[in-house]
Amino acid sequence: MRVTSILAAPLPGRRFCTQTENHKGFTLNELLVVIAIIAILASLVMPAMGTAKVKVQTTSCINNFKQLEMAWHLYTIDFNDQLPANQWMSVDWEDGCPSGTQTTSDSWVMGNAAIDRNTWNIQNGSLFPFTKSTPIYHCPADRSTIYYRPDIIRKRSYSMSYYMNGSPRKPERKTKLAQIKNPAGTFVFIDEHENSISDGVFFLHVPGDDGEQAEANNDPTFKGAHWMNNPADRHGQGCNLSFADGHAEHWKWSWPKNAGMDVDVANQTDYQDLRRLQTGIPSL
Repeated sequence: MRVTSILAAPLPGRRFCTQTENHKGFTLNELLVVIAIIAILASLVMPAMGTAKVKVQTTSCINNFKQLEMAWHLYTIDFNDQLPANQWMSVDWEDGCPSGTQTTSDSWVMGNAAIDRNTWNIQNGSLFPFTKSTPIYHCPADRSTIYYRPDIIRKRSYSMSYYMNGSPRKPERKTKLAQIKNPAGTFVFIDEHENSISDGVFFLHVPGDDGEQAEANNDPTFKGAHWMNNPADRHGQGCNLSFADGHAEHWKWSWPKNAGMDVDVANQTDYQDLRRLQTGIPSL
C-alpha cells in the first residue's frame, strides 16, 4: 500500500509559485510617472539649493572683507594713523577722469588682477604682512579667469576706494584714519566686477565734480554721471563692501552690473545705484 507523506501535501489556503510563473515589473507608463515626479521634486529643490549657495558665498565673502578691514586697521596702528597707499605709478586726469597705470610699490596691493598668474603681487603689497592669507583677497563666487588662460582662476576680486589714500588730486581723499568723519558710512574695500577690475584702485566720481561736469554736455539726462569702475553683481545681483569702522555689508543693486570701465549709466535705475555708492565717498 502506497503511503503519502503528510509533508508532501499542500497546506490549506497557501499558494505556492511555480518556476513557470512570471513576475510582473513596472510598465512604461508607471516609469514615466516616476520620472515626472522626480523631475518635479528636483525643480522644487534646486532653486532652494541655489539660494543657499549664494548665501553661503556671500557670508564667506563678507568674512574676507572683515579680515581685510582688520589688517587695514592694524596697518594704521603701526604707521601712526597713516592709511595704506592706494596710488597709481602714473595717472592722467584728462577732463577730471583718471587713467592710471599700475599701483606704486608701497600700495596695499600691486599688479593687475586680470593678468596676474600667481599671488606675488598680493604678497608684496603693503597690507599682506597684516593678513598673511592670500585666499581672503578672492571672492568665492568669482569664477573669472585671467586673460588668455581660462584654466587659471584670478587671485583677487577686491579693490580699495581711491579716496583711501589714492593719488593726490581729489580734495575728498584721505591719508589718515582720523580724517574720516563718518567711518560707518565710508567704504574702503569693494567687490569689483570682473569686467572692470585691474589694479587695486576703485574710482568713482563725487556727484557734480569736474569729471561729471565734463560729461554733462553729452549726457544732460544724468548730468554726466558715469561709472569709472563697476562694482560686482555676482552675489544675487549685489556685491559686498567694507567700511572704515570695520563692518561689512551686502548691497543689492536695482540694475545689473555687467559693464566694464568708464561707461555711462544705463538708465534711471542704474543712475540711482551709482548715486547710492557715491554716498560712501568720504566728505570734505
